[in-house]
Order: sequence, then C-alpha cells, then structure tokens
Amino acid sequence: MSINSNRVKDDLLDYEGDALSLDGVPFSGICYSEYPSGNLKEEFNYIEGFPCGLCQQWYEDGQLKFEYVAIKGQAPNEYLEWFENGRLKIRKKSDFGVEIEYSEWAEDGSLIAERRLADDSPMWKVIDRLKKVKS
Repeated sequence: MSINSNRVKDDLLDYEGDALSLDGVPFSGICYSEYPSGNLKEEFNYIEGFPCGLCQQWYEDGQLKFEYVAIKGQAPNEYLEWFENGRLKIRKKSDFGVEIEYSEWAEDGSLIAERRLADDSPMWKVIDRLKKVKS
C-alpha cells in the first residue's frame, strides 16, 4: 500500500493500541501538527496506522530539527538532528534497531561524541539473523 495524499492534523487522530487511527480505521497518509503561530511543527507519513516513510520536525522558525525514514515495524536506519542554527547535531545509523554508528556535535560544530559498533560485537550476528528472517 502506498502513502496517499490524505493530510490530517494530529488532533483529529487517535491511537488504538499501537496504531494511529482516523474514525476507528488505521490511518494512512500524512499526520501533521502546527505551532500556536500556525507554522508547521512536524509531518509524519503513516501506512495502516504505523509510521512509514519520511518523518520530519521543524523549529518554529522553519529550520529543520530532525528527520528519519520510518520503516513499518522497524526502527529507522538513519536519524539526523540539527541545531536551530542549522548545524548538524546528531547522526545515528542503525540496522534492525541496533545502533551501528553515532556522532554528536556541539552547537559550534565541534565533535563531542562518536561511537561505532565494534567489528567483533556479537550484535552483528543478531543483525545477520534478522536480515535472513526478513528476506
């Protein structure tokens, strides 16, 4: 099922269990919210009640705050977050919810944290098994 052009404000949607719904039906489309000023705050794509596709949030001034691509039933593979000044704050790469790489910067652009899943980590075997199950 592909995302349709149904764009609905978040206060018209409800959660039924884990799924977002509109009038009791799992929601497919774009859920959005606004700041009190009317500026766009966030947009999340949904398919059958679950985030699936591009998900974004902005600061009130319109600068992008974060984005990721949601995959139904799976944590995002890449998450990016920015400071209000537009500099990159966080870049996180994951596979099946397992963090592979993480980098974080200070507002001045200096790197303050960095980590990577060790090549000999047993989590690589978990990822390989999950890939086989999904294929």
